[in-house]
Amino acid sequence: RTHSSPLLERLSEDRIEQVLLASRLTRIAAGEVIIHSDDVHMVCSGTLSLQINSTVRAVQHRIPINGETIDILGPGGTFGVRDDPRAILRAREAVDMLTLPRDKYLQIAAHQLK
Repeated sequence: RTHSSPLLERLSEDRIEQVLLASRLTRIAAGEVIIHSDDVHMVCSGTLSLQINSTVRAVQHRIPINGETIDILGPGGTFGVRDDPRAILRAREAVDMLTLPRDKYLQIAAHQLK
């Protein structure tokens, strides 16, 4: 089954092939935590809970959200490179994801902007 991903939606077929060839498939067990990563990850199956482990400023109020789930990433969801270093992701179930090294992502993104 194919899922739309912001990582792939604007890429040509050739660029998608480059992304897939440069990526590695990783399996994350249910309950496992992923901390900040400079690489780019795309969820292939399963779901992750996005949590922030600090107090964040929203408008003019400080809102403590330690460990509170603020988003769910499912198939097609991407994270990494520019994400908040306070963010963690927790696997809600077994997750398969593609991991694209940061340098490869930047090469492909720079070429796509030309």
